[in-house]
Amino acid sequence: MRKNDEISQINYFTKLSKENTYEVRSLVEEYVKEKKVDYIVIASTTGFTAKCFESVIRNSGLSTFICKQDLNEKLFMEQKIENEILDFATVCDIPKGYLRGKLGLDTTNLLRNFSQGYKVCTELLTYLLDYKQIEVGQKILVVTGTVVGADTAMEFEIKTNERFKVKKILCMAIN
Repeated sequence: MRKNDEISQINYFTKLSKENTYEVRSLVEEYVKEKKVDYIVIASTTGFTAKCFESVIRNSGLSTFICKQDLNEKLFMEQKIENEILDFATVCDIPKGYLRGKLGLDTTNLLRNFSQGYKVCTELLTYLLDYKQIEVGQKILVVTGTVVGADTAMEFEIKTNERFKVKKILCMAIN
């Protein structure tokens, strides 16, 4: 049986939009004030999302990983932007197709069918666990989405060196 204070609403986005990033930022800002998490992890291909969350990161005082992934010659993080981000967060370069290489195409597609944002959350946490950047017992708030911007924010608890559990979904896209 759940207590009433544990039940809360999930915010859903039905349209991919850069504007979603600002709403996600507001939700995350309120959440980190109320909840105890150990890290924030943010996916940011070009640096837009990372820069958008800079004030939240600085104000929270939480250690933060900005995970970038060069997708092609047009979708990547410029060195100047990466240097600016390094002033307030740790930048991790996730190899393209990392999760597909670990779990296979079928599993990756299954995760993507549930939610592109959830698939990316899984990819980032798997990478950070593999490279021992996060530890068992830690609570991690992960912000992801698509190249358009952020639309997913979830809290995870690291259960083992290979397993994590969704503790809370703040928001996600259902498109």
